[in-house]
Amino acid sequence: MEGPELVSETAVRRAIVKTADAYPVRSPRTLLTVVGLPSVMALLFVTGRAQAQCNAGLRELSTDPFTNSTSQHRTEVEPDTFAFGSTIVAALQVGRFFDGGASDIGWATSTDGGTTWSNGLLSGITKFQGSGPYDRVSDPSVAYDARHDVWLISSLALREVGGSNPPVAPAVVVSRSRDGGLTWANPAVVATGRDLDKNWTVCDTTATSPFYGNCYTQYDDVSTGDQLRMATSTDGASHGAKPRCRAWVRPAASRSCSGTAPSSSPWAMPICQVCGPSRRPTEV
Repeated sequence: MEGPELVSETAVRRAIVKTADAYPVRSPRTLLTVVGLPSVMALLFVTGRAQAQCNAGLRELSTDPFTNSTSQHRTEVEPDTFAFGSTIVAALQVGRFFDGGASDIGWATSTDGGTTWSNGLLSGITKFQGSGPYDRVSDPSVAYDARHDVWLISSLALREVGGSNPPVAPAVVVSRSRDGGLTWANPAVVATGRDLDKNWTVCDTTATSPFYGNCYTQYDDVSTGDQLRMATSTDGASHGAKPRCRAWVRPAASRSCSGTAPSSSPWAMPICQVCGPSRRPTEV
């Protein structure tokens, strides 16, 4: 049997450009989803047929509505998405600041596999939306707690310290939705510190797991040399809990560890990632 025909990089680039020209982006301020483009690319690489066709298209999911002079507007950055069943939830920064954070976190939800979407802004985090206590917010992460039927968006709450100094992050907060990601309550604080960073949230969604319904938010503490922390919830993120994981390790202060993420598997406590001598995250 003959193998698949290889495609040159130039042919792939031309196919991408052709698709983009067919579905132009109306504005740089929008978050868009591409339906069908991965199928085109798969066909290109597997069969080598640059003429592959599919019903690709772009759909506008969110726009930046803020007008505060301190942000760079028409900006929506660092989206995260999570899907469970036919529901897809996306979260993103809206109104990005040059030196970190955004005016708020936006969300977009589909309950029919991406055919139709609802969107909005998380309330109660920043002063720009719902009179929240924080100046900015960053790093959205989406998860789903199947046991309690709760969608979660964790984010990093920021406060400005004045002058030319960048903001600090004294808290990690979690916003909850109990109606399939269509409305969101004001956030709960799940972690505090002098300056936190890089939160990421996962839930155990395996019904046969002894930890089914546990949700874990991992983050690092910049003020202690990027030591790793984890908050655990067993009640749909209504409350935070003391950090715990299968092998809780705090890297030495001299080993900076930033930007890791927990992973949850059935029949095991979550795997914490730490930094080895190479400063690369490793599982423990």
